[in-house]
Amino acid sequence: MGPTFLETMLDPYIEALAQRLQDHIDRGEMRPTDTRMAAMSLISPILIGALHQRRLGGATCNPVDQSQHCHHVAESFIAAYRVRQRAEDDPEMVK
Repeated sequence: MGPTFLETMLDPYIEALAQRLQDHIDRGEMRPTDTRMAAMSLISPILIGALHQRRLGGATCNPVDQSQHCHHVAESFIAAYRVRQRAEDDPEMVK
């Protein structure tokens, strides 16, 4: 794979995702952060999961529900990067 994969597939995807994350920051939906690092933080566990299951044979010897894994990654990412509301602004947090 190497440089060709990086130049034609992975890096353009990271750039596009970073821009999408910047859009969320600009709308106040996500806390300010280095969007390239955040993009890599989001896709890295998904790539490792796919590598584990497909290329390394994990689907045979140690299967993982990939849909559940992606859902877990998304929930973790949102928890880490969402804009925190103040308790007085969110009635659920006051309870």
